[in-house]
Amino acid sequence: YAIERILFRVRRAQDITSPASGAGNTLTLTMPTPAINPTSFTINNGTLFITEGASPPIALTGTHIEVTNFTVTRLAATPPAIHFHLDAQLRNRSGTSQATINRDETVSLSR
Repeated sequence: YAIERILFRVRRAQDITSPASGAGNTLTLTMPTPAINPTSFTINNGTLFITEGASPPIALTGTHIEVTNFTVTRLAATPPAIHFHLDAQLRNRSGTSQATINRDETVSLSR
């Protein structure tokens, strides 16, 4: 769900604000709808969050998923594009790691 949410938002964005170049651990998008502008994806204490406009952050990952890495790289492309890498641990109720998740995605704005 979290990966699809990122892909969906990037495709509908007007621009990629952050990272402006190179790589970072935050993705910020300029959105065409004022209520969700800007839209940001960040990691805090192992949870992936989305913040849309002035709304408070919403967790995109549950309590049994610990995100250990979220790296966003701005690509030199037209239309603007990013590559992102996400690492996470799926944990059972006692907190023991049950599986590792590694995802790489490349996506561009749909213009």
